[in-house]
Amino acid sequence: MFHRQRQPFNRTLLTGMALMALASVIRLILERHSTMPEDPRDAVIGLFYGLAIGCMLLGVWRMRRSPEGSNTRCD
Repeated sequence: MFHRQRQPFNRTLLTGMALMALASVIRLILERHSTMPEDPRDAVIGLFYGLAIGCMLLGVWRMRRSPEGSNTRCD
């Protein structure tokens, strides 16, 4: 069985996941319990979802580029 080393903790990916959860809660609150007009409400929700997706993609990209992820040595 192949053994891979554990990758370091990725804060950007965790931030993206937290923003995704926050965006879901904000969407729930604004759609059900707010008198805010639809256009600004959609802009706020879209901003949080966009930040969440951007952070998660950046986190995955950083994990793929980390030198600890490769199995080759340059000694």
